[in-house]
Amino acid sequence: ITIIIIIIIIIILNTNAIDGLLSTERFTVSGPSRPVTATAGSHVVLVCKCSVSLRPEGVEIRWFRTRFDSPVYLYSEGRPQLEEQDEVYRRRAQLSTERLTEGFASLTLTDVRVTDNGTFTCFVDYDGSNEDAKIQLQVTGQSCSPRVRTCTGRTLNGGVRLLCESSGWFPAPEVVWNDDRGQNLTPVSVATVREDSKGFFSVESQIEIKPSTNTIRCVIRTADHQQEASGPHHSHPRPRPRPRSPPLAPHSPEDPIQGPHPHLRGHSRPRSLLPL
Repeated sequence: ITIIIIIIIIIILNTNAIDGLLSTERFTVSGPSRPVTATAGSHVVLVCKCSVSLRPEGVEIRWFRTRFDSPVYLYSEGRPQLEEQDEVYRRRAQLSTERLTEGFASLTLTDVRVTDNGTFTCFVDYDGSNEDAKIQLQVTGQSCSPRVRTCTGRTLNGGVRLLCESSGWFPAPEVVWNDDRGQNLTPVSVATVREDSKGFFSVESQIEIKPSTNTIRCVIRTADHQQEASGPHHSHPRPRPRPRSPPLAPHSPEDPIQGPHPHLRGHSRPRSLLPL
């Protein structure tokens, strides 16, 4: 009997261990495989999905950036722990708890800022186990279409100096100039990039084109080519040659004048004075 009891205990322990291993294997956390894109000033949902149903009372969900102890949002003990939240994300980050039973622990972020660009970690602690997933957020700026205008002042070789400018970019952009033949004229241009207090970038680029250049285009884009905007084609009219006046017919002072002289047309010839 003793041997039978021992065998039963061993079977129960092994069964519990196997169930624990299986439950651990089934518990996974996942997010989007590609970066999530959001425009600055908008709102975005960072999806985080757990492979099992989550009980609100028994789960801890922690969203954080670089510091585990400074969460973007923390949910534990059945309620949000707002006193632990990073001040940067207060009133901007919210966890939707309506779908916890479906395994969703997604974060809604409002008023997206350029400083939100980067990695967010979704950490889930449940039933004594924990897993996490990393989500990449890619923030883009509210860029303005490039404006191209002509600068005043003389140039060295009699050409025209053009200025292309735009603002509201993130990340920092670059400027490309092309002429009507598709030739890249960027190496002869000069660009200046500035960053404002909110992290947005403005750019302006100047280029001097030759009188023989007909059309030129300014393109502003980010280095990763995720954003691109083209300015209007600028046409530089080529100077038209001045018409030449027809040469005057040669005239000798000894030749008799046939009719009025060309310079006296429209005027009467003086009459001789007759004696009274």
